[in-house]
Amino acid sequence: MTDDSQAKLAELKAQLVALQGSVGLSSVTDDRDDVVAKMARLDEQFNKLAESGYAHLQPLKARLTAVRSGWAAAQANIEAQVDYFRKKLDKETQRASRMMVSGQSGDGGDPLAAVEEKIGSLGDEIKSIESQFSDWLSPFTGALYGIENEANRAAWSIEEWSETAARPGPGESLLMAAKAEWVVSGRDKDDPDGVLYLTNQNLILKKK
Repeated sequence: MTDDSQAKLAELKAQLVALQGSVGLSSVTDDRDDVVAKMARLDEQFNKLAESGYAHLQPLKARLTAVRSGWAAAQANIEAQVDYFRKKLDKETQRASRMMVSGQSGDGGDPLAAVEEKIGSLGDEIKSIESQFSDWLSPFTGALYGIENEANRAAWSIEEWSETAARPGPGESLLMAAKAEWVVSGRDKDDPDGVLYLTNQNLILKKK
């Protein structure tokens, strides 16, 4: 085997080792585990919001319940697909390893070209599978991201509300707060910043 062939073989070996690290679809299972972990974190966040006196959690809880129900229905199929593709990729990787041995021994007309083609094909297949799983998980990750954003905004609103001198009236509760600017001069640098509070009864602007 020529020096060029030896160098090419070493390069292909490195590529195969890198692919073998992806056969377990760890990026997919990490994303799957993130979905489960985020649902648990949202439960904890909802409990903290309830303890802080936030009275409008029900819509967020209903959305999380819907996501959890959808996840329960899809999870078994996702797990089955992960197992199927892991086994399939493992077989393909073993085949590439055998082809590598054949190339090393100099069998066949142009064994290195065949190995290179096989490794390239395997890499493309792994990317395609990861993309497919990403598409399957996307509705869940997207929905959870939206719920988390609203929960974070509610937590920030409660914190800001607690720092004001405003006291809620009978039956009044905070819906949300937002950063605002008290326009006096029309010049941004001269106008004081504030926070706009929306309750179930009032709209209140407080200067910082």
